[in-house]
Amino acid sequence: MRYLYLCLIVLALAQSALLAQPCAEYGLTPKPGPDGYSYRPQDDRCEGIFNKKISGKTLDLLQFTKGKFRYQCSEAEVLTFTSLDSRLNARGSGRGVNFGMRESYRLDFKLSNGAKVVPVKAVIAPYHITDKSLGIYGYVEEKGETNYFPLQVASKSYNGAVPESQTYFLKFLPNTIVVEAQWRFARRDITGCDEYNEYQRVAGTGFGPQSPITIVVPEGTMKGDVCLEVKYKVSNGETASRTFNLIVP
Repeated sequence: MRYLYLCLIVLALAQSALLAQPCAEYGLTPKPGPDGYSYRPQDDRCEGIFNKKISGKTLDLLQFTKGKFRYQCSEAEVLTFTSLDSRLNARGSGRGVNFGMRESYRLDFKLSNGAKVVPVKAVIAPYHITDKSLGIYGYVEEKGETNYFPLQVASKSYNGAVPESQTYFLKFLPNTIVVEAQWRFARRDITGCDEYNEYQRVAGTGFGPQSPITIVVPEGTMKGDVCLEVKYKVSNGETASRTFNLIVP
């Protein structure tokens, strides 16, 4: 009996290690158990809850979508993520990140023919990660740099409808309180960022880990390869900035 028990433990550990292998490249520490960040072979994605480590002041991209998105936290709900640039259909990836919650969630997937279908029943629905606490974006790694591009998100519950589909929504999440934020952009080529336009102030105050910095950009404002700089002031008066490489269809 003891031998059988040890065999079961070894098998369970081996299975966990096997499921973790395709997701190891992302360097996350999964939460123990079936809800932990791991490979989901039935849908070819990495998804789950992980132990988040934060050090220093950071500002990370949380969302880059064309149009808003909405969904229901139900067993039958399914999300479809779509790239809007055919050049990225085979080499682009997508990511989902939650915010403002006790548990840290992540979704990672590769696009296939420019799209990816993900059911919410595995982790999103059980942890009640609503469309108000989830960010989605696309990205591609090129020459050691990360270039971000928008995804469009449709849900089964809303028959694929995408609200405000002619507008880009970018959200950035600071890990400290931000009292003021501004942004500007420039065209980008092989030599780097061109001349920036004037700073534009982000509406609102009191951004932070539960209140992302939100930038709303009408279609046609930015196009092609773009540098977008976000400059922000924290509560002690210090300022910082970060530049993101964007690919805007």
